[in-house]
Amino acid sequence: MNPGSDFVSEALHEGRRQNALRLNRVRVILTWVFLFLHVVAVWGFREARFQHAMGWVAVYAAAALALYAWASRSRTAALLSRFAVPFLDMPMTFLIMHILLLHSPNPAMTGAIAMSFYLFALVLSSFSMDRSQVWVSAVLGTVLGLVLVWSVFVSVVALIAFALLMTVTAWTVGMIPQYTTDLIAQAARRQVQRDRLSLYFSPGVAEMIEKRDDLGEGEACEISVSFSDIRGFTTLSEHLHPRQTVALLNAYHAAMVETVFRYGGTLDKYLGDGLLVYFNAPLQQPDHATRAVRCALGMREAMAALNALRRERGDKSFQIGIGIHSGQAIVGNIGAPHRREYTAIGDTVNLASRIEGMTKTLGVDILVSDAVARLVGQDIAFQDKGDMEVRGRTGRILVLTPVLAAGS
Repeated sequence: MNPGSDFVSEALHEGRRQNALRLNRVRVILTWVFLFLHVVAVWGFREARFQHAMGWVAVYAAAALALYAWASRSRTAALLSRFAVPFLDMPMTFLIMHILLLHSPNPAMTGAIAMSFYLFALVLSSFSMDRSQVWVSAVLGTVLGLVLVWSVFVSVVALIAFALLMTVTAWTVGMIPQYTTDLIAQAARRQVQRDRLSLYFSPGVAEMIEKRDDLGEGEACEISVSFSDIRGFTTLSEHLHPRQTVALLNAYHAAMVETVFRYGGTLDKYLGDGLLVYFNAPLQQPDHATRAVRCALGMREAMAALNALRRERGDKSFQIGIGIHSGQAIVGNIGAPHRREYTAIGDTVNLASRIEGMTKTLGVDILVSDAVARLVGQDIAFQDKGDMEVRGRTGRILVLTPVLAAGS
């Protein structure tokens, strides 16, 4: 099942529900105003001809109020209430107008008002966001209108004109539901895309990517990759209830991802108790190496704050290791046609992972390669930790750890 399609369908249903609720409110207001005017006409101006229809007007107003109350309490009822235009408003209007026509001194005027109402009701049916319902309203309104005024308009031309006017109006307003549905679907799809982007990119980066609307296929570029994970997580989790383990990971990931996004990093994926993050893709960041190191230092501070909270609750604190390397990698939408993922692959990513593993050996929480240190330059001071052998690779690599003066 496609979650994006589900989201669009839900948005369309919600749009129909909201429109139905608005229409229900309008119906209540209009029917009760109509009832009030009937009462004024009968009791204030002694217009006896309105008294014959007052009972049906009261029934109509009560039905409108009951429908509004029912639809306000149930989502299903709200969706069903959008069919009230052809199956409540038009029949009730027929009954009321038929009575008024029989007792009206000017039936031609009353008939014209009736036809005007059916045109108005046809326009209101477009709020259902269902083109088929517009045509149902058009057919029913045309039939009821013709039957209602058959004895009033002896001119066949007038009746044909009314039927044509209803048809043209139905064809015109019938485009509104499709247009509205397309707008809602488009907005929903953009929201789905925005939500997905927010999982991997900082808000600013996500907004820029959304405007580009295409991340492209995999291409080579220079990036700074950061691998991090929790030290001794397996041992730590042995003594925790599964729910406690999930709570720990959620708190840890929340703190780390917030820091990553603050420095404009891209979250590639969660790796159980670790994170794969890189900089300079999909948007270029000339200072990507500096961002990566400062992000690691920010993660160190976030961990200190998180551990302080855990100690206050009597929980055991834990440490993390972070490895950073800069170099060429393939970045873009990679994978099978039906299952693509925006990710980075290549030796640079693998080496960053190996450097993270060295943090345990050297007893530090952050290690960077000499390639990172060269790109950072004088922005951050580093302490040389020597040449290290890299598992699975020939040759050795110089690694360093960032150091900051007090207060930096």
